[in-house]
Amino acid sequence: MYKTLSAPLVVQIEATYRCPCKCRHCYNFWRQYAKTEIMPSLTEKQMGQISDQLIKHKVFHVVMTGGEPLVNKKVVFSGIEKLRKNNITVGINSNLIPLKPRDAKLIKTLGVSGVLTSLLGPDANSHEAITLRLGSFNETIRGIRLLQEARVPVMVNMVVSKDNKHLLRATAELVKRLGITRFYSTRAACPGNCSDFSGLALSLDEFRAYLKEFHQIGVNQGLKVGVLESYPLCGMKDIDLFPELVGRRCLAGVTSLTIGANCDIRPCSHLDTTYGNILSEDLVSIWKKMQDWRTGAFLPETCKFCKLLPKCGGGCRMEAKMINGSLNALDPYSSLEDIQYVLSLENKREKTWPQPLPPTFQLNPKIRWRDESFGSIAYLGQRSGCFLNRDATEFVKKLRLGRNYQTCKIVSKYGEGTKEFLQGLCEKKVLISI
Repeated sequence: MYKTLSAPLVVQIEATYRCPCKCRHCYNFWRQYAKTEIMPSLTEKQMGQISDQLIKHKVFHVVMTGGEPLVNKKVVFSGIEKLRKNNITVGINSNLIPLKPRDAKLIKTLGVSGVLTSLLGPDANSHEAITLRLGSFNETIRGIRLLQEARVPVMVNMVVSKDNKHLLRATAELVKRLGITRFYSTRAACPGNCSDFSGLALSLDEFRAYLKEFHQIGVNQGLKVGVLESYPLCGMKDIDLFPELVGRRCLAGVTSLTIGANCDIRPCSHLDTTYGNILSEDLVSIWKKMQDWRTGAFLPETCKFCKLLPKCGGGCRMEAKMINGSLNALDPYSSLEDIQYVLSLENKREKTWPQPLPPTFQLNPKIRWRDESFGSIAYLGQRSGCFLNRDATEFVKKLRLGRNYQTCKIVSKYGEGTKEFLQGLCEKKVLISI
């Protein structure tokens, strides 16, 4: 189903399981520790060992997360410094509560690509009803402003549940007032250690209404909106109404994995299954054990033969396990009766593609490369870039950075069949219009 890469492209590092908040939708809220037990946190030595492995195996991007990573900021910053020196880009997911002015300046100096924070409502009452920490709203707002003063890109995510779905628009308006242009929203999903999530989870109708509202909010507020989780297309249904929210597939064990604060490796942050420990086993050795995530072994039988699968991916496997009892079960937001309707919308969308080729193009100077057994990966970001076979790799690597190429001359030299290939490279932003 998916190619097996030599190593992951993206790795999330949970620097600590500690967090000053106890958000009701988060696994930390449900995690049980004795009062005398200390939540695991990475040491500086462990972070160094992890970083060495990621550098060795040419991982492209790392996200420092938690828990709250800035609770363990010395270790986090040491890891970022080492990774950036080796051309690995780094982002941070943080509630910003522990952030100090000097931290914001250091984050800028280290070259962090951006920080994703959370606002769960438009005011202290609504936000803190979920974080369960008095003062956390103003602490996060303060952190946002410190990062902005340091000129660090900030993005905001809002986890939406029954508790706060009615506050989506007001929260977006706050994001706009703060001068932030990227606003993400994710429906609350049942954590792997949660006993009962029924009071928080959106119903299917609420989920669909939320997607439509979120898209419209983006249009009205001039915000770039997006989602951070994989949703089944049949559950989303009216995919023509919110195209920017469509197409995010689960890439756990396919292009990404998570390293926990105890150094155990999981296919994704939500999953409760570990495949090895990076301190006692090589990253690639553990990566190879995740083959079932690449073959589609955990997909429901219905999804395996669905024509939407290449664009959908079957939704979230962990959500399927928590709500329907098995990794192989249907995502709880699946709606099989709507598959044909969604297929008709997808077919209409495909007829509008491809877009006309630009008359002149260049090779994108931001590309990073990694050789693979099948050819190579041209990487531009967590959701950008493409896999190239050997012939395509040979062609693209012959293009010189900074040089303009005329499409008509390339097509004349290589034939009409080259057009579709060039269109694909333009869509993936490997080639850029001049």
